[in-house]
Amino acid sequence: MQYIERPSVEVASWVGVEDDVEISYLVFPHDDTIEFTLGSYGELAMRMSEAGLRHCLAGFTRALEAYEAAA
Repeated sequence: MQYIERPSVEVASWVGVEDDVEISYLVFPHDDTIEFTLGSYGELAMRMSEAGLRHCLAGFTRALEAYEAAA
């Protein structure tokens, strides 16, 4: 798999997420890392730090609020 690297992001795939997608995770506290897997076939794995997860949550929350405001 080929990666496109930037200072803080690695991209390997595109993914669409519906409300029934399987989401699993592993926590690696000694590495300050959480790994998420979306889907069970052809899945997308994401690995991030606690700060990265909080950053994603904040961004996802803002996107959801914007979506709800537009609806």
